[in-house]
This record gives sequence, structure tokens and C-alpha cells, in this order.
Amino acid sequence: MPIILQGFNWKSYLRKNQYVHLKQNVSRMKSMNIDKLWLPPVSRSRDPEGYHPLEYYDLNSEYGSMTELKDLLKYSNDSGIGCVADIVCWHCFGDYCRSHYEFSKRQRNYDDPMLFQEFTNYCRYLVEEMEFDGLLFDYLKAEPAHSLCKHIAESGHFNSIFIVGELWDSLNYNKTYLEYNQDLHRKDIVAYIDNISTPVHMFDFTTKGILQEAITKSEYWRLIDENGQPPGVAGWWPERAVTFVDNHDTLGQHHWPFSYSSEDVIAGYVYIFTHPGNPCIYCDHFEQYYDTLQPLAEIYDTYKPTKVEILNADNTSYNACINDVLYVTIGKNTTPQGKCLFSYGYSHVYCVQYDTL
Repeated sequence: MPIILQGFNWKSYLRKNQYVHLKQNVSRMKSMNIDKLWLPPVSRSRDPEGYHPLEYYDLNSEYGSMTELKDLLKYSNDSGIGCVADIVCWHCFGDYCRSHYEFSKRQRNYDDPMLFQEFTNYCRYLVEEMEFDGLLFDYLKAEPAHSLCKHIAESGHFNSIFIVGELWDSLNYNKTYLEYNQDLHRKDIVAYIDNISTPVHMFDFTTKGILQEAITKSEYWRLIDENGQPPGVAGWWPERAVTFVDNHDTLGQHHWPFSYSSEDVIAGYVYIFTHPGNPCIYCDHFEQYYDTLQPLAEIYDTYKPTKVEILNADNTSYNACINDVLYVTIGKNTTPQGKCLFSYGYSHVYCVQYDTL
């Protein structure tokens, strides 16, 4: 189960050489045991952020030239870090609908029967020619992305690469109050995974929403479901869940930020690095908290969390034993247990045998 780095934020295009910047940081990524590097959309776009591609095969974007992209991909691959391509294929976003898709000057409309074949060829080009190691499908709430991800995954051309989808829907609220039970939300994400015959991963928005509410409001009782398990997608299908604290939308555009408190943010990372799932680090946090996150990444890489025993989850603290070896505490009232591996603010990780608790 890889550690993923999102290698851009919403304003990274302003650097004009984001690919060069990322290449210069590959050694730091290796030191943090990062396995996958998620790149911004690589095609020439109407908007500088890259989310309105104009010509899919024109790989000169606001993030850098095609030559710089190739250099980054080769250097990253040679260093053992596979790169993930952000596939943007929405037709309508809000009240706006694009007129067509363009692939090497071939224009395809939304209802063109050749559209999926064009996207398949484009993804094959990214993987086979450019040597991307993964594909990320943006905005699965809408067509054609919802169907295209399944089509690509089951096409037989991408069985050995990492595929992840973004199905971001609202959690269940009673007005502004987040409901305790979010099973309907995670069921929708798990159902998408289950409906595809080959392995795909999904961003765990259920865990993201519950975790930030639990930590920022000291409502740690949210971190255990009715069956005593973690309450997000990672509680049901951890091998396929990509857990995260923030991304370019939630923090980058301030749509749904986790927190602006460093103690809260690190507590979030303590949770995703010590619990089952595939943790994804946001680039701003990578740069701001590098020295703090590095030991957490080492803990994840060493212990590969698979088993969770939640010992306590109430208004004061969250305590769990991981793999019968790690003791994780988040909250104000916690008791040290065993050898301390990590401590920051009100979050701690100890190494201790379960039978000594």
C-alpha cells in the first residue's frame, strides 16, 4: 500500500516550472518513503490550473514544458517513485458545458461513440510512451468520468498500474451538524469500487470529513462506527481507500479545509499514517511539515497498518492499538504507553506489545 504525494496546489502554475521544482525534491520524497507522485493535469488548458484541457496531446502546460515533464518522469521513475496522471474529462461543470474534446485535432463530442476509445488511446500514450505509473480520474460525480474510469480499468491495458478515482459527494448533515452515521456516504464509494472487475482505489472522503470534525471539535467518538471499526471507507476496504487530510480543492480553494491549526493537521496525519489505508500527503503540508511528517511516514512504512483495535473514543481522547504493536493517542487526556515513536501537540504514537496495555 503506497504513500502518495499530491505534487501541486491550486496555484502551483504560478511557479511556471513546477515540474523542475518537483524533480529537485525527488530525493526528499524518497526520504519520506513516498511511492507515488500525483501530478497536475498535463495537457494544454483554457484555465492555468489545467482542469479545462483544450488539446489532450499537447503536453505543454502552465506547469512546464513537455521536455520538463519527460525529465521529471524519467528521474522520478529511476528513483523508484511512480507518477500518477490526473485525467480530466468532465463534460458539464455547474452551468457550463464544453463544446467538444480534442485529441490531436480530432474533435469528439460528448455523445460520440469514439470518445471512450480516444480517451483509452490517450491514457495508453501517457502510460506506454510518457511512462506514467498511474491514472487518477477527476470528478466521478459526473459523466463521462463516472463511466470512463470503469471502462479504462476494465480495458485490459492498465492492469499493472495504480488507478484512483475522486467521487466527492456531500456527507450527511442535519443542517450544519454532521450526522454520526455516514454509512450511506461510504457505501456509495465502496459500491463504485465493487462495480469494477479490476482493482481501483478511491479517495476516502468519508474519513476526511469525519476525521476533521472529530479532531477540530474534540468529538473523538466519531472515530468508531457502530461495529467498533474506523468509520470511513478505510474501515470497510482499507486496501482500496486513499486517505488524506487535504487536497488542492479542500485547502487549496478553501472549499473544505481540515484546519488551519498545525496541531490539528498533524493529528490528522497521525491518524492516516497509523491506520489502514493508502495515505496521501498534500504538497503544502509536505513543504511546511516535512520534518514532522517524515517519522510518521517511517512508522507507516515500517508497520504497514492492517489491524485496528479501538480502545477508547469519547469527548476527551481517541486511543487505538494498531497491529498489536502500536498505541496511538489523540486528545487532551491520554496516558503514555511504551516507547514513544512520535509526539506532537496532543498526538502520540508509542511502540508497545498489546498484552502490556
